[in-house]
Amino acid sequence: MRLILILTTSLMLTAASCRDPKIIKNSGDPLLTVGSGSSSEALSGGGRDGSEAPDEVIAAMVENFNRVHFDYDSYSLDEGSRDALSRNAALMQSWGSLEVEIQGHSDDRGSTEYNLALGHRRAAAVREAMIGMGVSPGRVGAISFGEEAPLDRASGEVAWASNRRAEFRVTSGDAQVQGTVD
Repeated sequence: MRLILILTTSLMLTAASCRDPKIIKNSGDPLLTVGSGSSSEALSGGGRDGSEAPDEVIAAMVENFNRVHFDYDSYSLDEGSRDALSRNAALMQSWGSLEVEIQGHSDDRGSTEYNLALGHRRAAAVREAMIGMGVSPGRVGAISFGEEAPLDRASGEVAWASNRRAEFRVTSGDAQVQGTVD
């Protein structure tokens, strides 16, 4: 039974990884899906005046997105997380064409299904907070990776704490950006 469950989850993740993030993002509210999104896209547009962002501005955007961490078995945002998200929302409001995907993660304790659901709740909590801070819902997608993409593969509280997070990946806007944005 466990093997069937693992194979089914693997197939779901493989199928989801083949999707274009824009298709996932524009599929409807609450814009949440399960899978991986490692593809990069060419991004065009620019600031509010329609200008292209210079490379140093793009680098600053990538560097300034803040990762959000969570307590064990929680998707609640603490004051520090809300402060970080406030800075992220301000960054997005500075560049009106910027769109992001929020990636929810968990540590490796618990079942695969539970961790995917927890990652989903974490990404949804961050997305809702960003919307509450004035970011348009159409500019913020979300996806869950569960335990599948750890920052730290070690075992122990320090590693687990770093893996319980939500990250930002630019999916369209001002430049071609690959990978996850911290």
